[in-house]
Amino acid sequence: MVVCVFGVAVILKFSISNESANYTADTQWQQQQKEQYENEIAALKAQLAQNQDDYDLKTQLFYVETDLDAINMAISAGIGYPGGDYSMQSQILSSWCEAENTRKELIERGRMGEQGLEQRVSAYTEISGKLKNLFQDPDYKEYIALSNQLIELNEYMSSDEKKIQIESNALRLSANPNGENISGLEVEIMNIETAKKRLLSNINEDGAVMSAEERAKVEDDLAVSTYRLENALYSGGTVPSMAAMITVGMLFIMLLTIILAGGSISQEMSTGSIKSLIISPVKRWKIFTAKLLSLISVGVLASLLLYVSAVAANLIFFGTENMAPYIYVSGGAAHELNFFLYYLAFIGVNFIDVVAFLVFAFMMSVITRNSAASVGIAMAVYFGGGMVTQIITSLTTGEWLRFIPFCNLSLAGKFFPFSPDAEMVNMFANMVSNSNTLQFSLIYLAVLVFLMGYTAFDSFTRRDIK
Repeated sequence: MVVCVFGVAVILKFSISNESANYTADTQWQQQQKEQYENEIAALKAQLAQNQDDYDLKTQLFYVETDLDAINMAISAGIGYPGGDYSMQSQILSSWCEAENTRKELIERGRMGEQGLEQRVSAYTEISGKLKNLFQDPDYKEYIALSNQLIELNEYMSSDEKKIQIESNALRLSANPNGENISGLEVEIMNIETAKKRLLSNINEDGAVMSAEERAKVEDDLAVSTYRLENALYSGGTVPSMAAMITVGMLFIMLLTIILAGGSISQEMSTGSIKSLIISPVKRWKIFTAKLLSLISVGVLASLLLYVSAVAANLIFFGTENMAPYIYVSGGAAHELNFFLYYLAFIGVNFIDVVAFLVFAFMMSVITRNSAASVGIAMAVYFGGGMVTQIITSLTTGEWLRFIPFCNLSLAGKFFPFSPDAEMVNMFANMVSNSNTLQFSLIYLAVLVFLMGYTAFDSFTRRDIK
């Protein structure tokens, strides 16, 4: 396990270093895009030759021509536009495309008879020209000012939406006055902007009116993103090294405990070594308890070893800069949880799943008295149960789905709702998204583990050992 944890760290470090060392604009892809735009322009012009009054075709032609100009500018400047980075020049180029497309659209609307557009055309023409010049000699403060002018001119935004976007620009300038390409900064600002817009519209992701709980969740997300921005703890600015190493480590611990638990009783019964314990003056319930606690102890020690090795690997390969704290909301305000405490707690929460499968494998070992059967069944349930549950939940609905075991596992997302780490662990383990409340899942798992443990205990103490 330790070797695999360090192996994951090495792979991540190598891939990041290789990407950083070799990052340049993908000119080959840009040339392909350029050829594609040229072909699209030729095709659109051919269609317009047959229908010169088609407004939609003309608008589409404007956009493609602007994209072609933008990619030529990007190639000449050596930047990875479009979609390459969040550098100042890429942002300027994106705003220039917006201004130029709107300018062309307004001119065409004027040609079709719409009145009163001259002042807007003049304003967009001026901004487009300034942005094009600014692309050659970037100045971030001037760019933000021009971006704000574009926002004010936008006829499709409400005044509140304009206010939100202008506030986002103020955050950009405040956090990054020189317009540097800071990893994670733009993502955090966009998270803030999205949360504000959702609160303004009061509409959830499904298009329905937000409930009080959904609105509270968005407000908490806004508080967390704002705290991260103010303290330069950008969620996209660190490498998910700890999450990756813990994901691999927890898989090893899960497999280890299933194998040990699945063979703990059945192996001794098959070899006959259990008889020496049974004929001793020690009562069966003590033997049962000792074996179960020893298995849990092995899992706890393995989890602690995972924690120590993951922290050590993270320090060695990524340094202290990759040790951001966990940000959460309590009482309406954002707070920090120390990096070391957070990941210790994170592993502890994921260990709940380990205990559940450990007790299940132990129960199967007692009942079947066959190591291959108990380990095989436990492995099949672990790797296939999540997939089967996903199929069932996609095909049917009902309150009874809450009582499927896999709908109550993977509690890390409930304990740490503002961390992306839980998503990685669940995805790797093929776990089902837990939609039940934390309290319900904890009570359910406690009852389930108790019933499995009691079933194993009853079988071990009552059945004869041959």
